[in-house]
Amino acid sequence: MCTGDDGIQFEDTGNYCFPGSAIVQTPQGPQRMDQLRIGDQVLTLAGFEPIFLFGGRDSRQLAPFIVIETGLHRIEMSADHFIHVQSSGRQLFKRASQVSIGDMIWAEHEGALESTAVVGISRAVQIGLFNPYTPSGTIIVNDVLASVYSRWFLDDACDALGCVACLPSIYQALMVPARFMSFLVTQIGGPGAVEAMDKSLSLTDLGHNYPKIAAASYAAGTSIVVFLTAITFRKLASETMSWQS
Repeated sequence: MCTGDDGIQFEDTGNYCFPGSAIVQTPQGPQRMDQLRIGDQVLTLAGFEPIFLFGGRDSRQLAPFIVIETGLHRIEMSADHFIHVQSSGRQLFKRASQVSIGDMIWAEHEGALESTAVVGISRAVQIGLFNPYTPSGTIIVNDVLASVYSRWFLDDACDALGCVACLPSIYQALMVPARFMSFLVTQIGGPGAVEAMDKSLSLTDLGHNYPKIAAASYAAGTSIVVFLTAITFRKLASETMSWQS
């Protein structure tokens, strides 16, 4: 817990993304981040996609955010959250805390994404911690394109290896089992099944309050899924070869 210049206490864990007042686009129109539920469709780089999981969801917590501004847009995100940036002619991911004035980010203009220069960077304390995940790993917030990924269990290792810009792509690959399970639960139980399961098992609270435990559990579960899948495919391949011979 930290105390700001105005005496307000706020959480400073870095394990979150956007404030509750952030706006996303849905098929029904603009909607605040704190009104979203698992299964809701939001605008991403790939079009409208469902939120399949929340890494963090707390509508009452005060937290610090980096404010990134262009001439027409303003987005607030946690310091360790990733955003798409065009810098020195290269397309890459940067943490919000690493974005510089003059960097080019992607923002919506007349229905299309265009690169626009960052003209201001500041800090603000806002209410709400929200970390929605989409299948493409992207989300458009306040008309600005951002990644859905923030600090997680591989950040320290990638910091040491100098491959921070690769983290969103790595996390996107690691989330394949979670996306599959969300799809499967939705197909079996309907659109509200994942949201109901999240509330009954407190999965979002686990991920937010105990990120290392959640990451270890997820890694173990993913390893089991990969192992069982490999055994299944090997068995099917063996049976196919036996049948052909």
